[in-house]
Amino acid sequence: MKKAFTLIELLVVIAIIAILAAILFPVFAQAKLAAKQTANISNLKNLGLAAIMYTNDYDDNFPLVTQTNPSDTSFYGIDPWQVTVQPYIKSWGVFLHPLGPSIPQGTPTTPWRQALLYGAMGKAENVGYSNYQPTGVGSFARRVCGGQTCMYEGLFGVGCSYNGGGCFYGSNNQISVVPSYTTTGVGNPSNALLISEGAMWDLWTNFGGIQNPCTYGAEWSPGQYDVLGATSFSMMCPAARKNPRPQADIAGNPPGACTPANLCDGVVNFGIQNGFSSYVASDGHALAQDYRGGLMKQTTLANGNVVIMSMWPAGGF
Repeated sequence: MKKAFTLIELLVVIAIIAILAAILFPVFAQAKLAAKQTANISNLKNLGLAAIMYTNDYDDNFPLVTQTNPSDTSFYGIDPWQVTVQPYIKSWGVFLHPLGPSIPQGTPTTPWRQALLYGAMGKAENVGYSNYQPTGVGSFARRVCGGQTCMYEGLFGVGCSYNGGGCFYGSNNQISVVPSYTTTGVGNPSNALLISEGAMWDLWTNFGGIQNPCTYGAEWSPGQYDVLGATSFSMMCPAARKNPRPQADIAGNPPGACTPANLCDGVVNFGIQNGFSSYVASDGHALAQDYRGGLMKQTTLANGNVVIMSMWPAGGF
């Protein structure tokens, strides 16, 4: 007599497999997400080390966030810092964010778009400010600075300015350069933001003369130059791509879902960030901090000015 499984036995086995799959698939998804987040921290670590290696060759100065280079047609005569540190990395793959959008390779806009996923802040001096001061009416100040004026500053100098239509050059294709901070000139190296997640390679602190980068969104025109390759606004600020959370909107309405139209990470459509931001500090160590209570944590200086600690390289807290 041949032995075989009964129908009931087969159904029981199938049911057990289905239960195990329902339990394990979310675990696998979480493990995959954790691996991508680890890869993101690794990317930031490598980018930070590249910037620090650059300082060893250039009199302790951090790279310029942008500089003019008419021969670089890939970036239309504007070399962002990603091009400057490339000799110390020798790979463009490190600029692709594991949690970011897929960037098609081999297209005319590929170099430009893949340089948008990590950003660095330019110095406020470039646009005529000694420091950046969001106003009390801007969405950034209302959400992050409690409605008060708070101040922040970038580490990277600027060798390319914007004048309504693109980079402008002097008689010898040169313009006045705003020098970068030096590694020894940073007062809080373990906390000062060097390079972070973002959707603009200069976090928009260089172009347009905008003094409040975290208050506004921007888009490139045509839209194929945006990080998503389509017409979309991105917050001009570090992004919060780890565990983005719903939040109240500018009008104070209750939090909504993080939908594709509002990812809660600052990358798309004015999504004011709420989640964890990953960045590398000027001493080279990479970390992830809660966007509101960590990256944007403020303190009041002895002179009464309120500053964002990770974006105040002068230190003095």
